[in-house]
Amino acid sequence: MDDATSWAPTGCAGWAARDPVFHCPTDSQRALTALHTPTGAVPNRDADRLPLFG
Repeated sequence: MDDATSWAPTGCAGWAARDPVFHCPTDSQRALTALHTPTGAVPNRDADRLPLFG
């Protein structure tokens, strides 16, 4: 993808084609950091109540 193409609009308002290239890896990094950061809090188990998990 060249520089001109990377600025092409997408189906998401305000997003250029190049935005997900930055957004996806940084979100993945943020999630991995959150999952591997120790905390003294009680685990949150709300996810087991979502329809996805039964």
